[in-house]
Amino acid sequence: MTFFKFLWLFDTIIVLVTLGCFIFYLFKGPISFSITGTWILVLIVLMITMISAGCLKITQHPAPALLLLLIMSAPGFVYAGLTIALNVFRLKL
Repeated sequence: MTFFKFLWLFDTIIVLVTLGCFIFYLFKGPISFSITGTWILVLIVLMITMISAGCLKITQHPAPALLLLLIMSAPGFVYAGLTIALNVFRLKL
């Protein structure tokens, strides 16, 4: 289950980056309740997904756990691929 551990680590990094962005947003300036609520909702969904994948793995359901982690990590892979492509080809947005 090395692939599961890799996805778990990658998704943990995604959650930590999202949490860091949320904390940066809180200290940046005036706080709007609707945007803060959206950030908190996103963080709750990410944490529930990570906990659910871990519980599925522990209860001997590795395929659904792996699928859940793959779905969660898809945007992170796209973002990482675009970032790498922009840096390799020295493109600017």
